[in-house]
Amino acid sequence: MPKLTAQEITEDQIKAVSNKVSKYQANVQKPSRSFKTAALAANDKRINRLRKSIDDGTYERAMQAVDEVEAIATASKSGQALADGVTKRRNKILRFHEKFGPIRERIQSEVNNMAQASQGDRDQKMLENAHRLQAAKGTWR
Repeated sequence: MPKLTAQEITEDQIKAVSNKVSKYQANVQKPSRSFKTAALAANDKRINRLRKSIDDGTYERAMQAVDEVEAIATASKSGQALADGVTKRRNKILRFHEKFGPIRERIQSEVNNMAQASQGDRDQKMLENAHRLQAAKGTWR
């Protein structure tokens, strides 16, 4: 069997994935188990792997191998994919804003009622706003 070059292997993988898109899309519609349940069950494994990568320096070594020019070029080509991904998640984004909106408005109202006569007051107001929004992170779930 002839040895394939890295280029040939890459092209074969891309071709194989492209040919299986419709099968993938059909299978996504009928999962064999709940991805949410599976992800929660695997949380300890995720934590352990993260700790291991921190302890053995895997992350640092991987980041050393990153080609910044290539990464930026790849990201630059992905703009439409980002827009498509955001568009696909319209309902998720809407749910977030429906649930977090009232929390944000309450914080905004409270912060707007703070003193703002001096620069110190204004600085404190900005810090308080940032702290309250940070504390509220995730509370909408």
